[in-house]
Order: sequence, then C-alpha cells, then structure tokens
Amino acid sequence: MSTTLLNELRLELDRLYIAGSDLAADDFRLKRLVPRFQALGERAPVFKRLAEGMEGLTQSGNSPELGASRLQELGLLLTSVLATQGSTGIRGEIGPLPDGGTDLPTPLTYRQLSELRRVLTSSGGGRYEIVTSAFEKGYFSDLRLLPLAIRALGDPYAELADYAMRYIVPSYGEQAAPLLAAGFDPAGGRPQARCLVTLAAIGREADKTLIAAAAESGSDEVRIAAIESLGQYPEYAPALIGYCGDGKKAIRQAAYAALAESSTPEGLEKLYTAFSGKDRELASEALRRHPSGSLNPKLATLLRAELQQAEESGWPAGDKQRAASLGRIEALRTALGDAHLTDLDAAYDLVAARSKDYIAAGWTDLIENAAAYMENSERPEALERLFELEEREVGYLPYAFRAASARLTPRDLFARYGGTLLDKLKSALGAKNERRNKAIIRTLEGLILGSQLRVYDTSWNEGKGYPFRRAEMLAASRIAAEWDERWLDWLIDRDALQLVCAFARPGHTRAESYIKGKLKERPDLRDGHAADLLKGLERAGCPDSLRHEMLLHVLEDKRNSAQYTLDPYLFEQMLGLPPVYADRLQKLIGAYRYDSARQIEYVLKEMNA
Repeated sequence: MSTTLLNELRLELDRLYIAGSDLAADDFRLKRLVPRFQALGERAPVFKRLAEGMEGLTQSGNSPELGASRLQELGLLLTSVLATQGSTGIRGEIGPLPDGGTDLPTPLTYRQLSELRRVLTSSGGGRYEIVTSAFEKGYFSDLRLLPLAIRALGDPYAELADYAMRYIVPSYGEQAAPLLAAGFDPAGGRPQARCLVTLAAIGREADKTLIAAAAESGSDEVRIAAIESLGQYPEYAPALIGYCGDGKKAIRQAAYAALAESSTPEGLEKLYTAFSGKDRELASEALRRHPSGSLNPKLATLLRAELQQAEESGWPAGDKQRAASLGRIEALRTALGDAHLTDLDAAYDLVAARSKDYIAAGWTDLIENAAAYMENSERPEALERLFELEEREVGYLPYAFRAASARLTPRDLFARYGGTLLDKLKSALGAKNERRNKAIIRTLEGLILGSQLRVYDTSWNEGKGYPFRRAEMLAASRIAAEWDERWLDWLIDRDALQLVCAFARPGHTRAESYIKGKLKERPDLRDGHAADLLKGLERAGCPDSLRHEMLLHVLEDKRNSAQYTLDPYLFEQMLGLPPVYADRLQKLIGAYRYDSARQIEYVLKEMNA
C-alpha cells in the first residue's frame, strides 16, 4: 500500500491539531482528498473509513465537542494505519560488533550537546568562539561529540578545522584513532590531510604503516602532511631522504622538515649537503623550525668560510655572483637561528672589523645581523665590537646601547652616552651629534615605553571591555633602580617629552615646570601626549589639586571634544575628581559626544552618588 496519500492526510490533520478542530468545517483541503480516498476504498475498506471520517469532520454545524471528537478519532485511525505500513527491517549486511570499547564519559546535558551539535553541523559566523570556549570548559571529553569533532576537520571555516586538528580531536587520544583511520581516504584533499596529521599527533603505533603508505601514494596535500608526520619516526629517515629528490618543491620541503625533526645522523648529513645545492633555503627553514645542536658547529664553520671567501674575492659585485653568495650566507644564518658558537663569534667579528668595506659593497644587512648577534652575546669583546661599530656609523648605536644597558652599571652607561658638561657643550655642535642624540632617544623609548593593546573594563558602558593601544611606561620604581637619575635632565635638554614624563620623580622642580608648561601648550588629546603629561605630573609627585586643575584644562580644550573615547588613564583620573568639579564637568556634557560623553556622564553620576 502506498503511504503518499496517507502522509498527505497526516499533514492536514497536524495543521488542524494546531489551528483547532472548529476550523475543519468545510475545509477545502480535506474535501479535496475525500474522492481519492473513496476511490481507494473500493479496494481497501480502511480507506473508505478514512473517507467517512473526513466527511464527518468537515460537515457544517458540528459542535466544538463533536468536531474535536471526530478529529481525534480520525487521527487515531490514520496513525494506526501508518504504523502498520512502516518498515522495521535493517539495511545492510549483519556482522559482529567491533572488538574493544570505549571508556569515554557522556557528562553533557542535552541542552549543551544540542548547541554544540548545531554549531558543528552548520555554517555561519560566531561558531569558532563557541567551539573554542566549549573545548576550554572540557566539553569535548563527551563520547557523543567525538564524531562531530572528527567531522569538524573538514569544516568550511579553515580556522575552526585547524583548531579541531590541533586541539580537539587529539584530546580524545587513542579513542579517536579507530574512527580517524576508518574514515581516512588518501586520495582526499585538505580535510583528509588534517585527518592524517591528527592521527600522527595521537601517535598510535598501528598507524605508522598507514601514514607511510599515504606519503607514497596519496594526493599532494595528503602526501605533504604524511611526509612531515614521518619525522617523528626515525626508522623512516631513508624514505625521507628519497623524498628530498622529488620533483615537487612542496614535497621536498616537507621531507627536509621531517629530517630536521627526526635528527638522525643520515638525515642531518642530508640537510648539511643541501646547503651546497638548490635546496639550501628549504634546509635552512627546516633547521630554523627544528634547530640541531649537533649540526650547528658545522654550519657555523661553513658560514665563516663563506664570509672569508667573499672577502678574499672582494665581495662579489656582479648581480649573479652577489646574489649567490648572499643567498648561501643568508641560508646559513637562518639555519643557525639564535645559536652562539666560537666560529660564529669569529665570523661576525670579521664582519664588524671590516664594516666599512661591507657598507661600501652594499652588504649592510650582514652588518645588521652581526650587530644583533653581538648584542645578545655574553663575550666582553662583543660589547667592544659594538662600540667600534657605533663610532663608525651612528645607525648601529641602538645595538650598542641596549647591550651596554644590560652589562654596564647605570652610572657607567650614562657616562658613555649622557656625558659630562664638556661633552654636552661639544654635542651642541655638528649634525653627527644631533643624529647620535636622536638615536639614543629612540632607543630609550624602545626600552622605557612599550606600546601594547589592552582590553580595559568599561564601567561607564555596562562593563563591556574595549581595546585601546597606548604606550605603557616602565614602572617608576624600576626606572629609579635601573637608570641613572641624570637622564632626566638630559632628556629635558633635548625635549624628549614622553621620556621626561616617564623619568619624572618627586622633588625635581625642573621636570615639574617642564611638564606643566607642555600641558599648557599642548592640551590636545589627538597625539596622546596629554595623558602622558598628566602621568608625568603624578610621577613628579605634584599635589592632587594641581593635577586636577591640569586635567580640567585638558578636558575643557575645545579641540578635545571630538574624541570618540577618552584615554583610560584620563578616565581613571576623572573618577578621582572631587565633587567641587561637578559644575565644570556638567558644562562639558553638551560639547562631547559618543563614548567620551558617556564617560563624563558616568563620572558625574559617581560624584552624585
């Protein structure tokens, strides 16, 4: 018996169950079905009974009680008929249950489970945050989410798929491995590559052969993932060396990365020989990701030899020769990373000693590398080399200054860079000294002021946080302990506004006068210095009354009324204003707009409270 007509009647009855049986009278949709059921009723009596039930339900004049009774009777009859027409057989072949089991728990409530199921089986924005939050809460220990987590490896949102690959599925451990292996297709694309990476991360011994087979005959994406994954299995080093000769660059890159990870003797030898061929960049990048302490000395010796050869040949000036020489040197530098070795010391000492020749040849990047290397070196000679570089070219002063600040006493550092009164008189002459002073100030700003993006609480906006980037000064206590106090006067002499504010200290009347003068001249908030100057007044130990007046001087400047949001430090200081300033703040309400207006309103509300 066909159930198409029966299901059509069921939909109509469901509609009436919702709308009410009193609307069934003269219902044209039901009346339209009656002739078809009557026709079938000639062969099957049950259809005749259903047709009679529809006729009775659609009659005009049915009382509400009679209409409801007839709807219920017709619904029960239809449900009984549909139940007899259903199929309860099992499709497919019957086989034994798989061996093993799982001890994963099922702690989530239906509400928690259904929300994650919806997110992991749909698309659209906001899903990534929900999934990562659920993982951090431990929800993905639930057995019922494991298939969905594996499905997420193919999610159209790549960041979510990668998150599932790196964190979610591996967190299930070996419990996930059978499902991953059963659904793995080596001919697939990126989702299958993620599946294989996840299998390798779980590290089940039984999956090694699967990974090795995928490295040999999978799709390109799967092969790359498989070859990189073989790095954790030293016994596959010979196969990886073979892949280093593949015609595809991406395959060779994966093979070199795996060899660097495995760090077997034969693998390291292959990496070393690559520096004399076309794949030096691939080998250097692999060693940057997986440094080799045993290979570094040989690479350092090779770098020293390359530099000596370049010097002996007069630093090749031809485009091809120059590019080849610099390419070999750059590849070795990349591979060595942060290593510090005797041969590297000698190589970079050579570069520093002959810096004029290297500059003349246009190899300035190499001098920058040498300076950075020596800045992080513990050798006393390294600091002397940096001082020599600085004397030749002021552009290398930051390296020397930073190294000296870490090695010299605060007094000795100032003696070298701040100088005596005679030095100050000399420094007033000449463009070189002006460049030197500017370089010192820029370097100090990097050490004392650090720009960072922070999310501040916003009590004035229902507690919703907002990001704000600003320069955060080094704590006054650290400046007092780590820097010579004479820097403050040196900075005032050179009008280094932000640094003067950072170095300001109680009792220094010159700094206080400087900051007050700057605030009167520059109350504009657009460059961010007004907040720095107010912080400088605080560090200078100025009375609260003076700081409050200067704060209002800034807020009352008409140019600042266009600020969308007031600096978090300004807002904190506004909250400390006494009620006597309420009238002046009230006058600003009409001038400011957006968040800044809400901030002022909030401060007034707190004052009144």
